[in-house]
Amino acid sequence: MNPFEQLLAAIAPRAALKRQAARLQLEQMRRYDGAARGRRTDNWVTQGSSADAATARGFGIMRDRARDLVRNNPYAKKAVESWVTNLIGAGWSFKAKQSRRNGRQGERVTEIMRAWMADPRQCDYHGIQNFDGLMAQAVRCWKESGEVLIRMRTPSRQAVQRLGLTIPLQLQVMEGDWIDETHDTPAMSDTAGWTKRGIVYDAEGRRDRFWIYNYHPGESAVQATAITSNTVPADEIIHLFTPERPGMTRGVSCLAPVMVRLRDLGDLLDARLMKEKVAACLSAAVVDLDGTSDQKSTIGERLEPGAVVRLGPGQDIRAINPPAAGEIDRVIKTYLLEIAAGIGITYEELTGDYSGGSFTQGRMGWIGFQRRLQSDTWQVLAPLAFNRVAEWAFNAMNAVGIATDGIAADWTPPRRELFDPQSETNSTISRVRAGLLPPQEAIRADGYEPDEVVRLIQEWNQLLDAAGIVLDTDPRKVSAAGLTQVRPLGSTLPPTGEPPVEAEQPPAPAAPRSPSAG
Repeated sequence: MNPFEQLLAAIAPRAALKRQAARLQLEQMRRYDGAARGRRTDNWVTQGSSADAATARGFGIMRDRARDLVRNNPYAKKAVESWVTNLIGAGWSFKAKQSRRNGRQGERVTEIMRAWMADPRQCDYHGIQNFDGLMAQAVRCWKESGEVLIRMRTPSRQAVQRLGLTIPLQLQVMEGDWIDETHDTPAMSDTAGWTKRGIVYDAEGRRDRFWIYNYHPGESAVQATAITSNTVPADEIIHLFTPERPGMTRGVSCLAPVMVRLRDLGDLLDARLMKEKVAACLSAAVVDLDGTSDQKSTIGERLEPGAVVRLGPGQDIRAINPPAAGEIDRVIKTYLLEIAAGIGITYEELTGDYSGGSFTQGRMGWIGFQRRLQSDTWQVLAPLAFNRVAEWAFNAMNAVGIATDGIAADWTPPRRELFDPQSETNSTISRVRAGLLPPQEAIRADGYEPDEVVRLIQEWNQLLDAAGIVLDTDPRKVSAAGLTQVRPLGSTLPPTGEPPVEAEQPPAPAAPRSPSAG
């Protein structure tokens, strides 16, 4: 209380009490329930820390526990694999977009880039995986550990000749453990940079360098050299993570909100299994009915199938039936629903259980999951990873005399499997015919390149025309109703099984007769 209220309490206690009660009522009206203090929120401990301060505490422990869950918990492994297969799948398609002044240079860049992506010896620093495999590994590490590093490696001239590299560029996928977090120094002045958790920033707050170990700090094998760290320019590192809060410099695992739930669910299933084993055991007790028998039972310590048991006078056998395990299927499903929601995938995708929902419910869940995939695809993966790799590749091509001026990268994600192919295909056709959807975007949604599709259709039509075959899927000659398309006057369709014939020219109209003609 302020001095006035203390004086009022000494002179007029009743008025002071009414004043205090009115103050409390006013506070109750102004507050949010989430900010209330009481018995329900006494153990709710919160901290107003920054994004980095919140993730720095126990960062390594959380990362290690996430990896342990993926190794040993089937639901955690399925969740991470679901993200990988839906974000990368069979791989992304690349095409170089060119301007008119580039001529056919874009086609050459596309061929070189696709060949580089397909050959593990060209794109992988370790020579094990192709580009799609590297990106799948990167996404797996990103979702499991919260972050991943993709380092640009520029081989020497001798290495380029020895390995037969087309362009001097290789990629190395590294876990976030490679960042040396022991380097953490504040800015000494307004014009000086600083280092935070192994990342060096310039005076303007932009990333300048990374402190990178010479090998993984958790490596168990004996190394010939001591572990050290050196700075690597930020332009040579792709730091892939999800910045959930402004100012966040390190990523957290997608399993972070459900780690305790996953472990508790594993313990619950183990306890359920043990209880079922106990309930399946057959035990028996020898009972003296009249209480007068002092003979020892002839039953052995173990009951075996087919055994013949002799009982003494006044003895009986009674089976011991332990209580059966209770119904916990609903509890398990509730746990799995919470886990799926925390990870950001559907319950069906996490468990493979499609028995409890209708077709409409499954479709709604699939649509929501697809939107989350698009968010990660076009807000994180494409700008932070794929476009950066294309930039490195273009620079490497320029270094060996392959011009890439005026050429941009055009990436196409893997095709999205249709939930209801017939209705979704008809809907796409209707939208294209109505001008609401460009045909190029409809083709890209299936994971194909529009130019490549047009070229293949052109080659196919030429083969059909040369063979004299007319299919009902050819819109040039057959309508959607299966009828012959309307053709210009004088044109003919080649008969099936015969080579095409040229259309006969229509006869020229007769010249008009003059009135004087008799």
